[in-house]
Amino acid sequence: ATSQMRQGFLSGLRDLSSFPCLQRTAEYEVAFLTDVEGNIGYFERWVQMSRILAYTGPDRKALTLTHPRAYFVYGGDVADRGDGGERLLRLLVGLKRDYPDRVSLLVGNRDLNKLRMTSELAPSDLARHHSMIPPIHWDISAPTLSQYLEEVAAARGGGATADDCDCAAERLRWMYKHTLGCPETFELRRKEISDLRSVAAVAEPGAANAAAVTDQDVVASALADLQSGGAMHAYLHHACVAAIVGETIFVHGAVDAQTAGLVPAHSTRFVAPAAPQPMRRVSTPQAWVDELNALLQRGLADHAAQPEWDASRTSRGGEVLLALQNRDAMWGRSVVSNCYADGGCITTSSAAAARLQAFERAEANKDCRAFSGILSEPRDERVAAWLKKGGIRRVVVGHKPSGDSPAVLSGAYTGVEIISADTSYADAKAADGRGVAVAGVLLRGPSLHQTRTEIYGVLATGERHAALLAPPAAAGAQPVPTAAAGVSVGDASAGSFLSILASLCRGRPSGGDAGDDRLIGTMLEDGWWVKARTVAGEGGQPARYLCCRGAGRQVEYTYRDAEPGGCNPPRAAHLGAIQLGMGTDTMDTFT
Repeated sequence: ATSQMRQGFLSGLRDLSSFPCLQRTAEYEVAFLTDVEGNIGYFERWVQMSRILAYTGPDRKALTLTHPRAYFVYGGDVADRGDGGERLLRLLVGLKRDYPDRVSLLVGNRDLNKLRMTSELAPSDLARHHSMIPPIHWDISAPTLSQYLEEVAAARGGGATADDCDCAAERLRWMYKHTLGCPETFELRRKEISDLRSVAAVAEPGAANAAAVTDQDVVASALADLQSGGAMHAYLHHACVAAIVGETIFVHGAVDAQTAGLVPAHSTRFVAPAAPQPMRRVSTPQAWVDELNALLQRGLADHAAQPEWDASRTSRGGEVLLALQNRDAMWGRSVVSNCYADGGCITTSSAAAARLQAFERAEANKDCRAFSGILSEPRDERVAAWLKKGGIRRVVVGHKPSGDSPAVLSGAYTGVEIISADTSYADAKAADGRGVAVAGVLLRGPSLHQTRTEIYGVLATGERHAALLAPPAAAGAQPVPTAAAGVSVGDASAGSFLSILASLCRGRPSGGDAGDDRLIGTMLEDGWWVKARTVAGEGGQPARYLCCRGAGRQVEYTYRDAEPGGCNPPRAAHLGAIQLGMGTDTMDTFT
């Protein structure tokens, strides 16, 4: 059955009636896509499934929004792990230029970190002996440039030395492999240049093929991307750190107790600080977004004014933007790189324990590296209260892979719904990490301030899934009933399950819909999170809930019956916000 679903997936993808929730008509629609990372094939499948974007012609060189009330947000991380990064950059920038008020492009860590190249691949830096290039501060296990070159020399043999191997191409390979987390990017970039030029990527042995893409071509392309007219240069100058569309805020990483309302000083350095670098607090979500986006523009202007290191190699333009995407430099307060999602779930108890230990270690040892890998708490009631006061009912992000479908926190917990939609590692067995999986996030409603979320797409198994989430609870609305409020969650009978669903529906704020799914994004009493609802009929199966649990990169999946009469229904656990003490450098200072 799984094989048949995979085979029929692409042929039926454009038939949107196969996703029940998408049969509805709404005036406003906001589509979200993130972390494509150069996988142009995935992007094309996503566009094929989308009702918001379409190609304007058979050459697929331009995009359009499909109707006057369609909006699109790209969540950042455009390139690195596929051979279509430059094409995707140009497609997105072209769309933004055509629809400046209805398209938002966010910066991710994989976008901002490219600013390093203008200084670290400049002739002035290449002239420095490789032993003068210090180790990177955010990964102490990474080899230094000298150590890397020694490995290259040993592999080359013939008495080669590190000095013999030192060149711009090897420095760029070292950057990609050991400092940017994308070891295949050099060759992927070579392939894309080859595709765009319609020439061979590598000359055949013994053939004189002057048209083949050389190492020098790859380096030149990477640097040209950051110059005026370059694809990444254009993307960064059309992008933003954060965007608000109606009642929803979009960032690449997280809006948590460590980032909400905080704006880095322009003097922030891309270093491993011994203490938090200066930040200032603003009062509202809109003011925060405005200040972050202004910081991006100042940082880009600074980078343009000083793209290379100074003579002492201590100062270069754009340092604040390099710091912004690095948790160490930001002392755990990076809106770009802080993140939700653990083991495929939006949060876990192990993530909470690790977060507390990290903060204690950072404070005791003055160690910024303690923040590496910690995960944000999506259920923090202080953050939710600040967002709701500013008219925000939903946070949508990417950055941290969450399996083959988005990780969701239901708005029933705090009144703020959270969606983490990076599915770049949807299928570990697939060559591109995605296989047939495609993830759709669509916000729909009569206005941008009154929307519901539709989570839909195709799982790694080839099964379609679709669910219309319950709207986030309005401020002051009746709390969602829980076990503590008298609803039994221990009885596995169908009648008990029906009573739970009825109780959940009674907590719906005005404007709710009978078709809203109240279980997606909730944790069940046995610790499983409800992640997606499959479409009935796949392989002869009835509609089922896909549930997950896990920690780190380990994920388990199971199915629960979606129909009340099933033998294995999900049972809702306690729903409610949590109050966390995170130290003085957090939302505790809010009133």
